[in-house]
Amino acid sequence: MKMHKYFKEIDYISEAKKWRLNSILFIATAVSLPLIALTGILKPEAEELSIWFQRSGALMVLVSSLSEYHAFQMLNTFSPVEMANQPELTSKVNYCNQAKKLIIVAAICIGIGTVIWGYGDILYESA
Repeated sequence: MKMHKYFKEIDYISEAKKWRLNSILFIATAVSLPLIALTGILKPEAEELSIWFQRSGALMVLVSSLSEYHAFQMLNTFSPVEMANQPELTSKVNYCNQAKKLIIVAAICIGIGTVIWGYGDILYESA
């Protein structure tokens, strides 16, 4: 395949795997933040644990947004015009489906983080 002088040769599979790994790591971090907050690690002495848990929701939203961004980048790996006639169609479908699932998981984490951010102190005190 002749490449346009402005396009570089890309290993689409490696590129997709890189974005996938980043997205998964961000999701794992996002999920662990409220759990870590509940242990009281890094909590200032003057802060109540319920408020500390509530604040972890803001961080969960931020990190989940980063995960979603990386999942979209994974999805976009197979979008360039020069990819249209590549024989890697099976890989494209597989990785695009994975990226869509990661986007859904990240969106769910954003929703959960938003609930924790807004009502975490109430949830903690009622549990």
